[in-house]
Amino acid sequence: MGLLRYFIPEQQKPSTASPSSDTPSDQTPTNTTLSTPSSSRLDTDEFEPPLPKLWTPQTNLKLLLGGTAFLALSLLTTRRAIHRRRLAAIPPFYTSAPYHKPTVSGGVEAFEALNLATLNVLAFAMMSTGGVLYAMDINSVDDMRRYVRRVSLSEEEMAKGLVEGDQEMEKEVEAWAAKVLGEKFGRELRAQREKESEDARGLVEGEGKKGE
Repeated sequence: MGLLRYFIPEQQKPSTASPSSDTPSDQTPTNTTLSTPSSSRLDTDEFEPPLPKLWTPQTNLKLLLGGTAFLALSLLTTRRAIHRRRLAAIPPFYTSAPYHKPTVSGGVEAFEALNLATLNVLAFAMMSTGGVLYAMDINSVDDMRRYVRRVSLSEEEMAKGLVEGDQEMEKEVEAWAAKVLGEKFGRELRAQREKESEDARGLVEGEGKKGE
């Protein structure tokens, strides 16, 4: 056995240790392949694509479409009720007109007419309100405030901020809210007013810098 080991070339000896030497090289690609999904997941988590316009909160458009659908349903209900009453007033083929006396309840008829009129008025008001808000591009109370200030105030008054009369009126509203609803609510209104004035000043200063 010693002579055989002596005559065996040395190149064949590492054949038994080759699996152990190959294992680190085999393990390294697996580590790299396992690390790549984590990096891709982090990239996908950090990147958030913007929502499409259909998912954004557009109150004016929703109010307009909802009012239109509501008005269509109310008109369909009114038409069916009128058609049903007209058919009830027609006598059958075996009865003459003078002897045809359908049972009518005045209270029920008046209540149904009042309900139908209320539905039609509410649906039309909802649709018209949504149309006006959509035409003015108003989606919230803040948008309404900006629109009113833009229409009522001039450029100089917008640059200065609120008019003295508006400031006095807001102070009176704050005092009334603090008296009726509590000091906490009054402080919140005061903080909101100060924040709005600071935002208006910042916008004016930014426009002035752009003009320069």
